[in-house]
Amino acid sequence: FGNIKLTDTIQEIIITGSKGVHHRFEKTTLITGNPRAVKALDGDSLFIKAGTFYDKLDTATQKRTLAAFQNARIYKPDIQGVGDSLSYSLTDSIIKLFDDPVLWNENNQTTGDTIFIYQKKRGVDKMEVFQNAMVIMEEAPEKYNQIKGKRLKGQFYQNKLRKVYVNGNGQSVYYAKEDSSNYTGVNYIECARMVIDVDSNKVKKVTFLVTPKGTFYPVDKFPEEQKKLRGFNWIPERRPMRKDF
Repeated sequence: FGNIKLTDTIQEIIITGSKGVHHRFEKTTLITGNPRAVKALDGDSLFIKAGTFYDKLDTATQKRTLAAFQNARIYKPDIQGVGDSLSYSLTDSIIKLFDDPVLWNENNQTTGDTIFIYQKKRGVDKMEVFQNAMVIMEEAPEKYNQIKGKRLKGQFYQNKLRKVYVNGNGQSVYYAKEDSSNYTGVNYIECARMVIDVDSNKVKKVTFLVTPKGTFYPVDKFPEEQKKLRGFNWIPERRPMRKDF
């Protein structure tokens, strides 16, 4: 009781809280009372916060997992996320967000039923979003590029989203520009499978793997009901900040 501190020098993680139960033989630790974790990662720090932590070492595989329940949150300068719960494999650096998860990277917001984040030494490598997947990119005030599908896979380069693969019930809304300030129009596309190239938070190219259906609208003629895809929910107020940790 009081000022619990669990340190793993091999995984470079420190977990703190106010109440804890440690089972030495089972290699498990339950920590409550405002638990927090800080892990050294990519020359930076990954912060985790929730209502309850459950830390377990699998003695057979030597894999260690930190599970966080009740309003789980993560923060790293290049990526932030929330979910009712999460699972973090300390051994292979895979973070899984469950129950109404949201992930932010730059000006991108990703939502779905479940989100997996894969990391390598250089930072975030890829993400997978399962069921009701959507990526929203704020193009300008009240203008949002959107990518939606049954399942999404995102590829990152230097911790920035570069490519999105859509598989199943694909939809896309993106604003096309002729230069840095003038829009040529808005594309509304439906296609079961497609690949979207992203650069500097902008949609640069869309490759359709199945026959698409879509319309290109002048900006002032874009129907109001198509500006936001079904399930659109832009929620920057939920985004974790460094001061929260």
